[in-house]
Amino acid sequence: LIGLFFGEEKTSKDGSYRSVSVALRNGDEENLCDKETPVAPGNPAYVTISPGMANMAVPVTEDELELKKNGWQEGSCLPGMGYHWEKFIEPVEGLPYKAGDMVPIVPMYSTTDKSINGIFFAATSKKQHWPEECLEVGNPASPCAYGPGKLNMWDFSPGLLEESKGRFYMCSNFCGECEFTGTDDGWFTTMHFMFKNTFPLPGLPMSPDAEFCAPGRCRSGILPTKVDA
Repeated sequence: LIGLFFGEEKTSKDGSYRSVSVALRNGDEENLCDKETPVAPGNPAYVTISPGMANMAVPVTEDELELKKNGWQEGSCLPGMGYHWEKFIEPVEGLPYKAGDMVPIVPMYSTTDKSINGIFFAATSKKQHWPEECLEVGNPASPCAYGPGKLNMWDFSPGLLEESKGRFYMCSNFCGECEFTGTDDGWFTTMHFMFKNTFPLPGLPMSPDAEFCAPGRCRSGILPTKVDA
């Protein structure tokens, strides 16, 4: 995926890394670097993965025909997020899925109006500095994980297991039979960016965009098999 989605290697205090970019405005139609007369805030929904490299447009509505025509496959609906769609750069000819072939951006769509709810970035190794003593905690927002220097900007969870077991595993985002191989250490890590207020929060007014996945987790009715079920 290097050179297609990920840029050149860089170094930070945490070590070497590569980045994947997502454009939320169309740089071909607007001068996004103009400091004298900057573009006005607000624009129609627009998502492109790795502009200037893969330049992969992500449909901003859940148009099933368009998504499937461009190689996306329908995944599961998870509360607070919506329907996930995943894509692999090589044709999927059987299981297991190869972690290194999955497009590192996953869009999520509304169950009510099919508009895009958000995206998440997927890394094929553990990125979050999750405290070892919190690994058995069921709630990723548990105070166990909080404290100076404990967590970084990746999602507040231990990560998603490559193997379909426990509470947090990558195949929970898929429908049908699912199995993965090829992560660096048996883990995926995600970073969600939601474009709407889709998470129902106790004690706060209910957002009209709150996502409950009322139609069910998988439209096909077929859930991935868990190895510890």
